[in-house]
Amino acid sequence: MSTREDVKTFFGLPLDFSMLELEPETGADPVRYFCTPENAEIIGWGSCGTHFVLLPGDEAVYCVEPEMAEEGTFVLPVGADFREFLSHLLYCKCTSPLAQIFMLDATRFRKLLEDNAANTWPGCEEDFKSRDASLDLLAETFHIRSRTHSSG
Repeated sequence: MSTREDVKTFFGLPLDFSMLELEPETGADPVRYFCTPENAEIIGWGSCGTHFVLLPGDEAVYCVEPEMAEEGTFVLPVGADFREFLSHLLYCKCTSPLAQIFMLDATRFRKLLEDNAANTWPGCEEDFKSRDASLDLLAETFHIRSRTHSSG
């Protein structure tokens, strides 16, 4: 299946997109940032302007990071195709770490994941159950597992 077909399948699933930090693009908010590549197809929104795109003729998924990045790091690949991107999402539990990986070495990246896992608030158990159920459904639907990252 192609990346674009996988994206359609993904957004057709009953997932908690907000907990995955990958909200679908809607026609109601056609926002484009100065660093969004021309002709990019936005496939989802993270937080603080971060968005994930496909480029014409390419199966790779790219992260566009307008807030924390700088010239040369505004647009970086985060998966050779959508399934690889999803395997990274399974590993990180949401897209936020993927948007920050470019500025972290392996040790700092693992620390970020540990900090995220330790971040709790009153009533978070239901949110985490919903997120984990979404991650389980992704793994089952796309027959993928999380990727173990060896570098940041």
